Formats: sequence, C-alpha cells, structure tokens
Amino acid sequence: MAELASKQVQDYLDALRTALKLTPQQSSDIVEEVRDDLFDHVRRLVNRGRDEPTAVAEALADLGPAEELACRIRTEVPPWNGALLQTLRCLLTAALVLLVMWIAWQTRANAFGFSWIRAFGLMATVLPIILIVWPGIVWRKNWMFSAVPAGCVLAMVILVLTLGMPNHSTQIIDPEAPRNVPAMDNQNTLTIVAYLPLVLFAGLSLYLLVMMQRWHQQWIVISFGLLLLVAIEVPYAWEEREYSQRLEAMKTYLAATHQQQGIYPTEQQLIDHPNTNRFRYRVASDGNSYSLFWRRPLSHGYELAYSTDRDAIWIVD
Repeated sequence: MAELASKQVQDYLDALRTALKLTPQQSSDIVEEVRDDLFDHVRRLVNRGRDEPTAVAEALADLGPAEELACRIRTEVPPWNGALLQTLRCLLTAALVLLVMWIAWQTRANAFGFSWIRAFGLMATVLPIILIVWPGIVWRKNWMFSAVPAGCVLAMVILVLTLGMPNHSTQIIDPEAPRNVPAMDNQNTLTIVAYLPLVLFAGLSLYLLVMMQRWHQQWIVISFGLLLLVAIEVPYAWEEREYSQRLEAMKTYLAATHQQQGIYPTEQQLIDHPNTNRFRYRVASDGNSYSLFWRRPLSHGYELAYSTDRDAIWIVD
C-alpha cells in the first residue's frame, strides 16, 4: 500500500482507537478487526479498477468519521468488561449454571423416563444465564444489559433458590359448614400457572439468541446447553435401562415361584437371589402381592418402586 494511503489508514485507526474509550485489549481487538475489513474493502475496489489511493479514500468514506464509527461500535460491545469483571462474570455464570444443574439433577432423580417438557425447561433456564452474564457476547443493542434482562435473571435466581423449600399453609374450617362441598377442578389453571415461568424463560432465550450479533456464538451457546442436557439425561437413561432389565428378571423369577408355590416367596427366601442385593423386597402378609424398591445409584435419596398392586413404577424420596 502506498505510503500516503498507509498513513491515512493509520491516522484513521489511531483516531478510532482514541474515540473508542475502551480497555486497551478491547480497543486493540476492535481496531485489528476494522483494519482487516478495511483492507478487504480496498482490495475489492482495486479489483474493480480503482487505483489504490482512490480505493483507500472510498473505503474510509464508507466507514464514516472515526468518532461516529466508535459510537456505533460501543453500542455493540458488552459493558462491564474489564479483566477483573470478566473473571467475576465467568465465575458467576459457572456458579449459576451449576446451581441450575444441581436442581435439574435432583428433579431428574424424581422422575422416570425422558420428558421433552423437562428438557425444554432446562434449556430455557440455562440459556438466559449464559447469554446475559457471560462476557464477550456481542449484542445488536446495548440495552440488552438494561434492567429488563437483569430483572429476569434476578427473578430466575430467586425461583431456583426457592425450589424445594417447605411450604406450610393454614386453613380455618367452619364447624357449621356443610360436610359435602362440591369439588372444583383447578387442574387446567394450575397447569397454566406452572408452565408460565417456563414460557417466559423460553421467550427470553429466543429473544436473546436473535439479538446476538455473531452467529458462531449462537451455535456455541446452544451446543453448550445441549451438552448440559446430555450430561443429565444420559446417566439417568443408562441407570433406568439397568433397572428395567433387573426388574424384568426379578418379576419373571417371582412369577415363576408364585406359579409353583401358589404364593410369592418370603423375604428370607430371596436372600441368595442375585438381584436382591439391589432390590428391597416386601411381600404382603397373604403372599399374593409384593413390592420392590431399588435405590437409585445416581441419587441415593430416591428409590424406584414397583408393586404388583399398582403394576406401575413410581418414585419414593
């Protein structure tokens, strides 16, 4: 590049660096990116027949004054982005994600089988945390960091912190009230209220993803959320597969014993069975029904239960 054109470019980039008023590292990264884009633009103009000084002048004119370009760039650079604050934001993001993961792990232990609603809820809860708190994400508008998303994060943190807390209610019953009160079906209302936070978080996640300026960051965030989902679902899927196989073997053995003896075996008779070291076996006093309890290896506070009376699997915590 000619010396005069090179000096024009350097003067423009120096003015841009000064007008940015960001940290040295941020300013250097932005100036280098603008320099590369500017040189690419100059090459395209030269290939179209412009001489180099004219191409440089046109490229600089297309960028506009350095102060105006710096103002536009600052609206797309995340604030609170100093080195110390970046570290704190990374730690905060990791802490919040781990908190949500722990709650999701416990929630998964209290269920059997895969659920799209549960998976959707995990993604909708984790994504806003990463998108808003993690440093370095480039937005289309700087008001993404205003009180609205910050309030959403605060509400979300309060919500996950209150999950599992004991809830007590007091009801005063009038002794003169009629004994039989018509039952009211509030199932639909409760379902809507329960899914409302999930819908809000999902809408916030979609909005934040659309507002991200760099598509590769969108894919990275989505991929990270999917990896978190896989990290929870795959271990429990393996555990439930092992449980189902052991349960079927145990049911087959007990059914054969019942057919031969007319009653199910007692607890003492099953001591030597290979599966009894995993199952807790309980038989009814008449010997015609039984229950099996299997402590979850991934979460010892929960058991998978099966009973011939229910003929179904449920969770005991």
